[in-house]
Amino acid sequence: GKRCSQQFRGVSYSLHGSSTWSDTYARVWNSPETFAPHIEVIREIAREVQAERQELIDQTVLEPERDPLWTARKVIYVVLSREEQRFFVATTRSTAGAHFSDMSLQAIVRKRDPYRWIASAGKDSLFPFCLESLQSERHFFNQMERPRLEFWKAKLAAAV
Repeated sequence: GKRCSQQFRGVSYSLHGSSTWSDTYARVWNSPETFAPHIEVIREIAREVQAERQELIDQTVLEPERDPLWTARKVIYVVLSREEQRFFVATTRSTAGAHFSDMSLQAIVRKRDPYRWIASAGKDSLFPFCLESLQSERHFFNQMERPRLEFWKAKLAAAV
């Protein structure tokens, strides 16, 4: 796992939770039944879609052994809550771990959703989970990003 300590607008902010995000990711991947039902459903949907998309874009980069939160770039991921069924779907050219770390820092000063939700829930009750890799030599991220993001928002909203 990774540890992250950053300074944002003069405020030091340590993301101790980030050291456990990779562990949580692996547990959701390998033992989804140990989590709340909404997390298990989202994980099952992600695995199904990854299998369908594998022929088009390599999804094995999302396997937990590869530490995808910190190594897989150009991904669609979801921020999940351990307690409530609320979630937030995001895309990033960076890694999900780095992007969510940045969002957590911005939640200190930003007051609109999803930042308000991140700030009120607290970084320890939220964690990122990769849904789909968009890293491809044949397809451009900026052409796939919006349609795939909309696909995931609709798919998860209908399921949870």
